[in-house]
Amino acid sequence: MRLPDGIGRMNPRPLDADSYFTSLAAARQYATTGKTSYVGQILTVVEGDVARQYKIADTAGNLHAIYDEGNPPVAGGGAGSMVTLAAAQVDALIAANGSYTFTGVEHVTVLALYVNGLMQDSSLFSVSGNRLSVSLTSGDEEIVSGDSVSILYTVQE
Repeated sequence: MRLPDGIGRMNPRPLDADSYFTSLAAARQYATTGKTSYVGQILTVVEGDVARQYKIADTAGNLHAIYDEGNPPVAGGGAGSMVTLAAAQVDALIAANGSYTFTGVEHVTVLALYVNGLMQDSSLFSVSGNRLSVSLTSGDEEIVSGDSVSILYTVQE
């Protein structure tokens, strides 16, 4: 059977009805109990006017948050979530003498810290609860405004 050359959208909704949710709780329920959910599936959660994407990370239905610079981490990031700090967040990190607080979570485990794409030695950072403390000197260079800072982490709820 030959498929059509293209599919035209008839309304402002996703083609896959099981890819769009209005709450993180609904997305989690689908990921854990949905008959059509699968590992690797990308889900979009829109709450208010903020959209966040999650990937179903395993057969248990754990969600792995997919972040961009405009979306700070929230609880339920799952194993191996990554956040890249926006320029203003890097500036705040510097202004706070190397302190960054994850919002909406109580405890974070940082797996790796990257500055300008280079993984930093674990002796250069520590975590207490949801607060990350970073040595502003990464190797031989100081973290400065405009540097790219990314954090690979897990969240315990």
